[in-house]
Order: sequence, then C-alpha cells, then structure tokens
Amino acid sequence: METLKLKIEKQHIENISPQLYLVAGTQNYLECDFQFDASWAGYNKVAVFEQKYYVPIFGNRCRVPDDVARLKRFSIRIVGEKKDVRNVTDFAVIDQR
Repeated sequence: METLKLKIEKQHIENISPQLYLVAGTQNYLECDFQFDASWAGYNKVAVFEQKYYVPIFGNRCRVPDDVARLKRFSIRIVGEKKDVRNVTDFAVIDQR
C-alpha cells in the first residue's frame, strides 16, 4: 500500500509526499494521510476526489476510491463541517503514470 501525504493549512491543501512512483489502475492500494493545522480542530471532514467521490476521513486517513486510482491525474479537496460552519480547501492534483 502507498500513502499520499497531504498538508492542510487553513484553506490550502498541498501534496507533501516524497517522490512516489504511482501507477494508475491500482485497487485498494492508495490511501491518504492528512496533516491538518489547528484551524481544522473539531470539524467532521471528508475528502472529495474529482469533485464527485466523497470519502469520510477517520483518524486523518482515508482510502482513494478505485475509480479515482484508475486515473492518470486526479484532484482532491477537503470539506469540513462544524455546527453551522462549512470550510473547504482548494484542490491538490495528483499525477500517476
């Protein structure tokens, strides 16, 4: 299993993974590990892949959906909700071979 490391500071998401050699087409193989700054404390968070696959984040981790892992390039953003507040990030783009 490979892990993408993503850092979230306020509304910016950044891929901080060391140079991973990712190949499109894997299944149950790719996951994300998120490092959230203090501004995200208390939010229920989901990762949104390709603007249509919503995956809950538990323990700052989630799996990349197989339909997304098949793509040569995909986007990810975070959406968080806390009471009546919704917070979103910009997009990180992940390239695969």
